[in-house]
Amino acid sequence: MNTQNKIIFTRGVPATESFPKEEMGEATQKAIRAHGDTILQYGSAFGFMPLREWLAEWHGADTENVLCSNGSLQIIEFICTILLQSDSRTVFVEAPTYDRTITILRKHGAEIVSIPLNSDGPDITAIQDA
Repeated sequence: MNTQNKIIFTRGVPATESFPKEEMGEATQKAIRAHGDTILQYGSAFGFMPLREWLAEWHGADTENVLCSNGSLQIIEFICTILLQSDSRTVFVEAPTYDRTITILRKHGAEIVSIPLNSDGPDITAIQDA
């Protein structure tokens, strides 16, 4: 087996060779110099405002609609906290779905409905039937 061309599908762990280390180092130094007192202090749960503003501008969104997180699981937790407050807690997920998402949904009392995938996306008929 040629290990040079190997793709590792370890759960939730990005490929280390994909990390832009030089660029991240430069960006970190620049951000600390410009905003160190804010960045190094406890901050808003919604994320660092200059980053939210930049992301909003980049995506053509309102800043108040931008939320930053430490990763996918934190965002899923935030979404569940907001959206799964009512008595209607049915959630459709793709099958297969990331197992940690299922764990968080169950923690929030969601009824999980798995929707199979076709080559072009979710099975629309299965969604309609569910």
